[in-house]
Amino acid sequence: MVDDIDLNSAVKDFGEVMRLQSNTPDKLPMTLVVLDEMQQYINDDNKVAEQVQLLVEACSSSFDCQVLVVATGQSALTANPTLQKLMGRFSVTVALSDTDVETVVRKVVLRKKPDSVDAIEESLNVVSGEIDRELGGTRLAATAADKVTLVSDYPMLPTRRRFWERALRAIDKAGKAGVLRTQLKIVHEAVRSVADKPLGHVIGGDFLFRSESASMLQSGVLLKEIDELIRSLGDGTADGELKSRACSLIFLISQLPHEGVGDTGVRATPAMIADLLVEDLSADGAQLRKDVPRVLGELAEQGRLMKLGDEFRLQTEEGAEWTKEFNQRRASVSTDAARMAQLRNEWLVKTVEADLAGLKLTHGESKISRKIECHWGDDEPTADGTAVHVWIRDEWNVIESKVKESAAQAGNESPTVFVLLPKVDADGIRDALASLAAAKDAINQRPEPQTDEGRQAKQGMQFRVLEGEQRLTNLFGMVVAKARIFQGGGNELTSASFRDSIETGCKHALSRQFSKFGPADNANWIKVSNRARDGAADALSLVGWNADVPANPVCKEVLARTSAGGTKGSEILRQLGDPPYGWPKDAVDGALLALLANGNVRAERDTKAVAGAKELPTTQIGKATFFKEDDPPTTPERMAVRGVLTDAKVPYTTGQEAAAISGLLQHLVDLAERAGGSAPLPEPPDTAHIQGLLALAGNQQFRAVAEASDQLRQDVGVWSAASAQRSQRETAWLRLDRLLAHAKYLPQVEDVQEQRNAVLSSRLLLSDPDPVQPLIGQVCDALRSELAGLAEVVVAAQADEIQKLEFSAEWQQIEPDERSALIEQVGLVAVRVPSVRSDDELLQALDANPLEAWKERQQALPAKGAAARTAAAKKLEPKSVTVKPESATIKTEADVDVYLSSLRENLMGHVNAGETVII
Repeated sequence: MVDDIDLNSAVKDFGEVMRLQSNTPDKLPMTLVVLDEMQQYINDDNKVAEQVQLLVEACSSSFDCQVLVVATGQSALTANPTLQKLMGRFSVTVALSDTDVETVVRKVVLRKKPDSVDAIEESLNVVSGEIDRELGGTRLAATAADKVTLVSDYPMLPTRRRFWERALRAIDKAGKAGVLRTQLKIVHEAVRSVADKPLGHVIGGDFLFRSESASMLQSGVLLKEIDELIRSLGDGTADGELKSRACSLIFLISQLPHEGVGDTGVRATPAMIADLLVEDLSADGAQLRKDVPRVLGELAEQGRLMKLGDEFRLQTEEGAEWTKEFNQRRASVSTDAARMAQLRNEWLVKTVEADLAGLKLTHGESKISRKIECHWGDDEPTADGTAVHVWIRDEWNVIESKVKESAAQAGNESPTVFVLLPKVDADGIRDALASLAAAKDAINQRPEPQTDEGRQAKQGMQFRVLEGEQRLTNLFGMVVAKARIFQGGGNELTSASFRDSIETGCKHALSRQFSKFGPADNANWIKVSNRARDGAADALSLVGWNADVPANPVCKEVLARTSAGGTKGSEILRQLGDPPYGWPKDAVDGALLALLANGNVRAERDTKAVAGAKELPTTQIGKATFFKEDDPPTTPERMAVRGVLTDAKVPYTTGQEAAAISGLLQHLVDLAERAGGSAPLPEPPDTAHIQGLLALAGNQQFRAVAEASDQLRQDVGVWSAASAQRSQRETAWLRLDRLLAHAKYLPQVEDVQEQRNAVLSSRLLLSDPDPVQPLIGQVCDALRSELAGLAEVVVAAQADEIQKLEFSAEWQQIEPDERSALIEQVGLVAVRVPSVRSDDELLQALDANPLEAWKERQQALPAKGAAARTAAAKKLEPKSVTVKPESATIKTEADVDVYLSSLRENLMGHVNAGETVII
């Protein structure tokens, strides 16, 4: 064993060796020192790294740059902190790229003899399609640049070389994936495996697993149970070998990144696995693409693989438990006849509903929307007119002959559509139903998994659900596609699809269910409604009818269902909307409005008569009540009614006089009420004949008004005149009563009061000549005379009191402005005599100051004069002031003298001013 030497000895010995190699005395040769696999030598040892660093520094400084030191390793100096310490000594870095590795591999292992290149190229051109399709859609797929190296890489394909590079990095735990010799070893072994095979054979993508399985087991990347599973599948049979190889690839693909920038897009799908397993480019592809899905499916059924959508994963222990439970549940469900029947029926209903979703059934030119109702079960549907019934039964529950018999017995008039769903692929449906139910039960009834393996197993079961639903959708879609559809009477319908056949059958059923639909099938009926409401007599011309309104087929049916006692519009709509009619609401609305406008029917809404078609919106037709009328009025009758309407000044539209009659009669009632009333008005006129007319309706009322037109026109004249007089006479009557109230103590109006009472008792207010106005004149004359006399007396008395004041001594001693103020204060100002020339002025003056008020004013004048004199005398009295002595503290006689002297001075000041002092 050789002991380590110190740094100085090493540099000295190294210099001696260099001198021995020199051909020139005293000159050292240019020397290259290579430290191979320095990373492994240092092995994260900081002490060793420091020794290397010191050695390199010593060599560089001792030999005048004659020595170049090169260190090689699997990683760059930045790989870890220990290596980073050497970066100052190794300033030039040279990284070995993948391209460099590929170049070495091609030159060392894959080098071709020149005379073989053409043959290889020709054989690869023949199978270029197989090469180009490999791993399509992924980041590893074939590119145009691959053609340059295709021959150089053979028997490796560029796509598989890229796949191996990614897979090696993924499974490499020791960091050897980038080591050139590692790749050389793998490629060399792979080439040896196909060296004795004919031209056109390539290395399978699964070879990497066989080559690296031992190292993966050692590093822990590959679990022993997985390795044993893959190896056990290779039982010597062709299928066994294929299963083992496929599982090898599934494992390698599972190690690749499946998200982020490292995701290559490669997945363990049957298509990609088949791509990577192809060895004979001219023969393997087609067969593998058939066999791989089959064997993968078998492995999934056996619980050795887990299917996640299109991908496959190697089954884990927990995944196997899920699969075991799934198989047990599937066996249980498949033997449960009741549940299987329920599941099957649910899928049949769901598939039919999905196939018929959005199917709209429209009827005739009117495009009336009709409902399709699917009826399931053995009991025949009951036709209620609300929908077209499609009676659906399936061959699991009824035989074909029974369905045909039901259709035949229903007869050619039956609107029912008969459907038989055939029993297609019953075993496949049973298996798929049981599998789907078992997968759902396993998901719903197992506890939520807590491990990654458990969550992956649950995800696999969820994919079973998705796959099962898709499979059942296809299976039941086939059942529905092969359904047989029969019309009542037994005629079978055949169309391009189930949906088309149902639509055709339902359209035929409509003509049977609504056999009398034709007369009302016109899209213009809504326009008829609008024209009729506008008063047009030819509204039905919009649907091609120019004859009498009641003769129209639709109007005839509507009129037949309208009674003289009244029929609700909703009932008419219901009757004609049910089979065998099925008429559109627009048609019934239009017919009713046309009949109403023509006078064949009348209408009421909320017990109130509808004046005409214009007053009845189509939205209210169902709420209105319609009454059948007799024949419409004649022209002479219309002329008579127009005369009454004109005299009464009631507006109307020619041709629609009936609409104004209710307003006319109400106007006459109002006139009668204004023509009389309580006393002194005369008794109201008798309106029994008007009430009789109001009790009638429609054309009957119209004729009665025409017959009574002369009387009605006379009533209009008399009552209108009385109504016009009433307002004026009532005003005069109220004025008379107001005047009499002011003159109640005047003896000269006693006769007027008696005459007024006579007008009241005899109800003569509206009689001619006017009995009130003369009475008003008499009362006004008496009141004017009385008021003038009282005013004269008051004026004289006021002047007398003023004169007495002026002669009094007190009055003469006060100033003139004080006199005016006192006169104003006591109310002795000059009296203003009001103007009473008109009756209104007289009433206004009396309302302000009645006769009694004038007498009271006269009586109050002496007291006012005395008050004025008293006020004047008070003004002449001395002015008094209150003096409050100031408080003080007195101790001596001198203090008393000073205090009294000050108080006396204050008091004398007020006395000298003529003021009375109050202390």
